[in-house]
Amino acid sequence: MKVVHEPNQSRFDLLDDGGNILGEIAYMPGRDNTLYATHTLVEPEYNGRGYAGILLDALCTYARENDKQIVPMCGYVVGQFRKEPAKYADVNARCEE
Repeated sequence: MKVVHEPNQSRFDLLDDGGNILGEIAYMPGRDNTLYATHTLVEPEYNGRGYAGILLDALCTYARENDKQIVPMCGYVVGQFRKEPAKYADVNARCEE
């Protein structure tokens, strides 16, 4: 399993060893070094395996490495940023700390 960044499509894909897409997290580049996390999807048969978290971690790593902030827009990212505020404080564009 590996995560592949598709910058031309503004998303990260999670692929199995055969190259099949298991899930994706999409973003939209914004102004002022922001990334709008717009969509997270894991194929239904793979729900509950932590794959969405792997994709979010990849997006956060990309944001950290490129000095960007994430604006959480999709339900999954909003929920994770609320659930673990300390983990995401450095990349959360809406963080009030």
